[in-house]
Amino acid sequence: MRTSNIALRLGLFVVLAATSVALGQTKELTASEQSYREARRVLDAGLAAYGGLDALRTIENFTIRHEGYTGHRNQSRRTDAPYERTPLGGLLIVEPRRGRVYHTNKGSYPGGFNWHWGIMTNGREAARVTFLERRINSTQALPPQFMRGRLRWLPHNLLISALERAVQLRSMGRANYDSRPHDVLTYATEDGAQLTIYLDARTHLVSKFELLGSDPYFGDSVQEIIFPAHRPVGKFQVPTARVTKILGEVVEEIPYAEVTFNTTYGDEQFKAPEGFIAPAAATAEAPPFAKLAEQVYMIRGGGYNVLAVGFADHAMVVETPGGDATSREVIARVKELLPGKPIRYAAVTHHHDDHAGGIRTYIAEGATVVTTPGLRAFFERVAAARNFTLQPDTLTRAARPLVLETLQNGKRVFTDGTQTVELYDIGSGPHMDEMIVAYLPKEKIIFQGDLLNRPEDGHLAPGNATTAHFADWLKKSGLAVERIVGVHGPVSTVDELHKAVALMQN
Repeated sequence: MRTSNIALRLGLFVVLAATSVALGQTKELTASEQSYREARRVLDAGLAAYGGLDALRTIENFTIRHEGYTGHRNQSRRTDAPYERTPLGGLLIVEPRRGRVYHTNKGSYPGGFNWHWGIMTNGREAARVTFLERRINSTQALPPQFMRGRLRWLPHNLLISALERAVQLRSMGRANYDSRPHDVLTYATEDGAQLTIYLDARTHLVSKFELLGSDPYFGDSVQEIIFPAHRPVGKFQVPTARVTKILGEVVEEIPYAEVTFNTTYGDEQFKAPEGFIAPAAATAEAPPFAKLAEQVYMIRGGGYNVLAVGFADHAMVVETPGGDATSREVIARVKELLPGKPIRYAAVTHHHDDHAGGIRTYIAEGATVVTTPGLRAFFERVAAARNFTLQPDTLTRAARPLVLETLQNGKRVFTDGTQTVELYDIGSGPHMDEMIVAYLPKEKIIFQGDLLNRPEDGHLAPGNATTAHFADWLKKSGLAVERIVGVHGPVSTVDELHKAVALMQN
């Protein structure tokens, strides 16, 4: 009887266990599980297409020599595409395990703004240098995002990063891109960004990745980093180029002239060059504002300078740089320095986003925008933009119609009998077709954007074609000027303007 009962119990246990296993095998996967498993399948196929995970982990460093161009969206003479293009080239060396990076870039902005910078770090120390002036601008440590951004120049690093954060990995199904089917997966990066990767369904190679962001003028925007084709380098597949688009517009196209792996580099490769001028000892942080004269202030916001002038019953601001956050910061300071005087006018020197990117906040404040005739249509489009769902700005939260005035015959005077501001369009120059400066005759101050850009540490640097054009206009204008206030850099003198022009000619 006891043996029979034991056998019966064992039989029942086996049946229950088998039933449990069967139920587990037929358990329906949740949407998250299904999405992860499909994404993981796509990810594994992608890693295999780039040479396999084991082989990829043998890469100690990679080197990319690149030559291409920059498309100057929001920094061009034109407000609409096609934008002006200037050459861009450089060298990138990355050793991720040792934290070592060497990156140089050489290019220019329209108007003669040539630049050649380098960033190098040995994993402990870092340096940012300008080769044209042979100066070390900073020795501050680089944030982790710097290394991650450089790793993404080769798409296999995107896939390895996704593998390391597999718990974040999800499939977004299949989509057509460049007239081909692609498997799309997404994951959250270490710095909180959501990165979406498109892998060709046939080759399993990465065609592009996307990041969502917000444009100060037009709101929600997609940044696309595109790898238009691949070629073999040894046992690995590498892109032939890197193309960047914002809101569908090309802002950078960089063919990879040469890609190499596991090159031997000495420690000197990742140090600042010898003979460069080191930065001065750290000084106190720049004050948030400077009083230039009675009722006249230079306000610091977001790393830019803004001119604020008080009239009898209102205030005027010249320049609205950056974006909504910078404008809110500056507006709060204007209300503090000029209490009881609402901002009635907001003038901008030109449409580049580091000069007018925060204009929507002033529209919400009720200010009249003052610009040149050629920029009316652009600012009307900016004011009408409604696609700000990722980062709703002040105008989105408190809609207000645009009120806009333009200079007539190249000049506009604002005065209450005591305080006067004269706006001039200095005409077509190397940087812009229309460019406003603000002149305060009583104070003998002229405020300008990009016409004389002094470095933040105050040293005198060579000017450019735009600087020379401004100096020539100022001489012909006959205006009595003692101080030149710029959106970028410290207050200067007319003598320093002429010295900057002389330096560029030597």
